[in-house]
Amino acid sequence: MAAHALLHLLVLGAGQGVVRQPRVGVRRALPRAIVVLHGGSGGGLPPSGGGGIGGGGDGGSGGGGGGGSDNDDEKRPFQHGTGGTGAPEGPKRMVPWPVAWAMGMIATAFAVLAAEHLVPGLNVPIFALLTLRSTAPPEKGIWTTREEVEQHFRDYLRNPSEQVLIVAGPKGTGKSTAALHAVRDVRGTAYVSLSGEDKLSKQVLVAVGMPFIERHTEISRPALARMCKAAALLGRRWFGDKTWLPTLLVEIDQTVQPGYIKDAVATLKYLAHDARACRAILVLSDGNAVLGLDPDPARRNHLWMGDFSETEARARMDAAELLVGEDELRKAVLGVTTRPAELSKLCAALSGAPPKSSELIVRAFVEAKRTEAKSRVFKLLACDDSETNKERGLHFRHLLKDMLKNGGLFHEEKAAYMIPSNRAAPSFKEYDAIMFDLTTLEYRFNTAADMHAAAQLLAEL
Repeated sequence: MAAHALLHLLVLGAGQGVVRQPRVGVRRALPRAIVVLHGGSGGGLPPSGGGGIGGGGDGGSGGGGGGGSDNDDEKRPFQHGTGGTGAPEGPKRMVPWPVAWAMGMIATAFAVLAAEHLVPGLNVPIFALLTLRSTAPPEKGIWTTREEVEQHFRDYLRNPSEQVLIVAGPKGTGKSTAALHAVRDVRGTAYVSLSGEDKLSKQVLVAVGMPFIERHTEISRPALARMCKAAALLGRRWFGDKTWLPTLLVEIDQTVQPGYIKDAVATLKYLAHDARACRAILVLSDGNAVLGLDPDPARRNHLWMGDFSETEARARMDAAELLVGEDELRKAVLGVTTRPAELSKLCAALSGAPPKSSELIVRAFVEAKRTEAKSRVFKLLACDDSETNKERGLHFRHLLKDMLKNGGLFHEEKAAYMIPSNRAAPSFKEYDAIMFDLTTLEYRFNTAADMHAAAQLLAEL
């Protein structure tokens, strides 16, 4: 308890130590973040212009603080309330700036050293300060304008939202690139990448650069929510935006098991919806992983990212100067795929190659994609020959025929002969010729080459 009290005195001394600094918001907000950490106290710290923060953590009305205007506040050290409305203030003393600076430096050093060993709760204001900076990496690859995708991200980030935005779709469709592009100018974005058996709660601390996190293998959801709320309180004063919230951008790769994905989603739903402590964007590398999640439309917002449209694919080729003036070769490529990752691979293969070899490279690329698609569709059709799969309710041959009749799409409600999509998802992942769009509840082919292969193989049967 003595160490706890001493630490508070030092940190509050640091608040006085920045009186003569131009950024007044830090002086006011840091002590507030500490109050939020500890759930508030009866006689709170004064907001700008007087009045205290009450108990309850999020800034209710509590005991009064020292009065005064913003202009007065600029001219004197930080004054603490006395716990009663209109209580007389004590004598005002100016702290010499060398002493104030030394106190601030000592408090900072002591806080970092004591955060783990003496007062673990101080991790909250440290987290709040670190969260004000963005840790999202630069965008991956060349960005091609996708108006609908960009508008979905804008609506989520600019408007108040209490949902988790889940970005799903086939691998290689540019989900990560789109998310990084969307948050490139969003202040206070923490980028978290999960793989294997990573726990989200720990990786959030790693992402913002928290000290001593090797000992914090896991923290509770309420504790993480308190840290995000402290960051929100500090950020709103620092950025001058009353609606500001920290943003968590979480990317989960294909090595993460379903149980860990569900745990991460539950944590994000708690933070974004239940605690209203942050905005949360979740990018799933495995497009079928979303089918294994429990339905929760109130707390989840889905964005499906598929392949480029033909217009977007041509724009991507133009940006990369791919097959300029070679309309026939472009048409051959777009006939098998418009997937961003595949177009990038073709661009890399053609980069530096002699002009005379471009046609050979493109023809080989197109033939390879057709062969891969034919193999995927053949395996999918072979599922119907298994009695076990028939008992499970997998009738892919029937489904593929219906999809071809409807331009490559087929609504789940019309496929009454199939088991629910969430139970069929493991087969989608294994054979990867078709997929399920959770936003439209439609089956669709993975690529244009898969659709062509299905038409060819069904005609031969």
